[in-house]
Amino acid sequence: NVTESRSLMKGDQLVSDLSTSSFTRNDGTWVSSQEFRLPANLAPGQYTILFRVSTNLSSISGRANFVVD
Repeated sequence: NVTESRSLMKGDQLVSDLSTSSFTRNDGTWVSSQEFRLPANLAPGQYTILFRVSTNLSSISGRANFVVD
């Protein structure tokens, strides 16, 4: 079993928990993606998507930065 979670951050502040989902995955490499919409009134600035993938034995996390003009 694998749990994937994604959060939208601005600086150190949580803007939104985008998703948390659990899946059964086969051993090996796999790709995961998620579409999301930003609110039209989102303040300009730099944002970060944080993502974490966890199993019973380990977890890994990463981040992707983007700018809203």
